[in-house]
Amino acid sequence: DIDSLAVRATIDNSILNNIDQAKLQVCQGSIEEIALILKKDKVDVLLCNILAPVIEDLAPRFIDIVKDDGKIILSGLLTTQALRLEEVLLNLGWKVYSLEKKDSWCSLLVSRC
Repeated sequence: DIDSLAVRATIDNSILNNIDQAKLQVCQGSIEEIALILKKDKVDVLLCNILAPVIEDLAPRFIDIVKDDGKIILSGLLTTQALRLEEVLLNLGWKVYSLEKKDSWCSLLVSRC
């Protein structure tokens, strides 16, 4: 995340939920900085809780940080933006396997095609 408060909240919530800290890597920085931190040790799961236009900008770099069999959880999306985002992801080699809706918001579960 680029927001230090979000990074701190993620760590705090993981501790509250008894997540094994050895299995969780939380980083602050741009997607380019995170790709450098990870190098070839890509992640199993990437969580993005931001609006679709920002995800569209980040999506071409997902391949640099997510394992081939990894998953991406995209949340904080307006349902009206989901279809376009699904098309963008498909063009980049990703497929939406699940779409969950609540009111005007949705989340997507994504993995490689």
